[in-house]
Amino acid sequence: MNEGLQCDINSGDPSDNDLLHNPELELMMLTTEDVDKAIHSIKLGKAAGHDNLTIEHFLYRHPCVVIHLRQLLNAMLKHSYVPAEFGKESRHSSGYFY
Repeated sequence: MNEGLQCDINSGDPSDNDLLHNPELELMMLTTEDVDKAIHSIKLGKAAGHDNLTIEHFLYRHPCVVIHLRQLLNAMLKHSYVPAEFGKESRHSSGYFY
């Protein structure tokens, strides 16, 4: 296996995450398991968003994607910031929003 693709899915839990500078924030941080459970709880077959990603992309991903997603979500929690693109709607060619 290519060393660049190896990753330990259990590494980088909030306790050793360099995003944490305040121990009180640890209670608010997501774990890799939290993110993985959330991904697996979403119904399949939903339409893609404006970025053309579906839940299936996240289900059949490399394990490192969950770690990077957790880091992104924890950074958003820490800084109380959600990028505007996250709320952007997509319009299907039929004119319906999805």
